[in-house]
Amino acid sequence: MLYVFIITFVCFPGVSFDTSLKMLAGLDSAQSWFIVILNTIFSIADTIGRKMGGMKAFDLEASGIKILSVLRTLFIGTFYLIAFDVQPSWLFPSDWFKITNIFLFAFTNGYASTLCACKAPGTVPPDERGQVGGFIGTTITFGILIGSIIAFAETPILKLTPGFGT
Repeated sequence: MLYVFIITFVCFPGVSFDTSLKMLAGLDSAQSWFIVILNTIFSIADTIGRKMGGMKAFDLEASGIKILSVLRTLFIGTFYLIAFDVQPSWLFPSDWFKITNIFLFAFTNGYASTLCACKAPGTVPPDERGQVGGFIGTTITFGILIGSIIAFAETPILKLTPGFGT
């Protein structure tokens, strides 16, 4: 769970907001609308992921959760490819890719973190489950803290992107 939240805060909101949607070009406050749209997509997809993570039909084994969590590392690359407007123009700089990317990123955040939180107490003896449950909140907090520190350190890289500060 720690790693899930580190990856989330490395990418969102910092790197993910360092772009815009072409479909909003020409609108007053286009960047503000972009942030509202991205936050809305993130919230909806994260909620769907959390709901599905709590359903038995979408349960994963521990190894599957670990693989999903590690695969989320790829999102660092996709967000940077978007931020740097890497070609081909039909892919990374396109609105459909940006929206799909944030949706999948948020969905996997909700899904993986919920699976971790639900499965963690079952991995220890019954008398230690309360401690594990309490440790989950601390793990989330440390994941957010570490991810935010790393995101702050990304500022020099983001300053090199075409959309920085717009």
